[in-house]
Amino acid sequence: MAGRRAAAAVAALYVRSGADWIIHGHTHRPAIHHDGMHRRIVLGDWPVAASWLRLGADGSAELVHAGGRACP
Repeated sequence: MAGRRAAAAVAALYVRSGADWIIHGHTHRPAIHHDGMHRRIVLGDWPVAASWLRLGADGSAELVHAGGRACP
C-alpha cells in the first residue's frame, strides 16, 4: 500500500512541477528509475552508502558509490 502511495505522490510531483527529473536522497536503496518520460534519481544514505550523481555533457546520468562503483 505504501509503495502505491509513494508512486502516486511522485507522479503528482511530476505533474505539479513540470519536471522531467526528480533527484532526492538519504535512502537505503539508491537507484535510477525510469518510467518512460521521467527519471527519478535516489541518492544513498551518506553514513552507510555514500553516493553521488555524475552528469554527462550528453545528458546521461550515473549514480556512483563512494568506492567508485556504479549503483544498479
